[in-house]
Amino acid sequence: MSGIEIGSLSLKDKSKSKTKPMEFTETSLFGGKITARIPTNFIDIRLILPLFSKWRYVPDNQEVRVSHDQLDNIIFDLGQFVAEKGVRTDHEAFAFHIEDLLHPDDRICIGSFDRVTVSTLPHAPAYTAVAMTKPKAGEKGFEKGTGPNVNFVATWMLMVRLREVRTDILLSVNVPYEILGREEDIAKAGMEELLGPFAEPKAEKMEAGYEMLEAVIQSLDVVDWDLFVDDD
Repeated sequence: MSGIEIGSLSLKDKSKSKTKPMEFTETSLFGGKITARIPTNFIDIRLILPLFSKWRYVPDNQEVRVSHDQLDNIIFDLGQFVAEKGVRTDHEAFAFHIEDLLHPDDRICIGSFDRVTVSTLPHAPAYTAVAMTKPKAGEKGFEKGTGPNVNFVATWMLMVRLREVRTDILLSVNVPYEILGREEDIAKAGMEELLGPFAEPKAEKMEAGYEMLEAVIQSLDVVDWDLFVDDD
């Protein structure tokens, strides 16, 4: 994948949270055919879509929940099961989806892929990754400031492969934050620095992103498999 740097950082490195636990609620998705636990105060973007130009359209194969300030968000996506020519492994399939999930405005760093087990789907191959992206100046929540801060988005991702219904369930938890430091130093930083020393002042947000991902891994459930039936 051009423009994407693969780092060595694992999601497991962020597994010990020091912050107050978030409150989660089991939430119906895709008409109640899938459920998952997400933060209690997150809102279905469709309820407030006309008010915010940032979210102009949510397709039927997506569910988007946003925090009250419209910055942190969780996106569930029902993607086509990737088995194209040249894609031979689950890791390659995940990399294929990541190119669709992330927008390489400047550069992207991606931590190593981890194999995980979704509690209610133990036989489905599932993988996680964490990425750092630097969004374009002027995007909502990333207006260019006057201080020495550099804006990044941490994205915690999950792919669950449902071969029997030819679907890849994709999750992305997006948490924007600012890094304090000289841009020329940050530009040379690898994954460990971006989620380590540079991000230390924003450790609470990093841990919140991990906690949201873990909650979905422990709770994601397919209630009605008819969701994947093609009506055509």
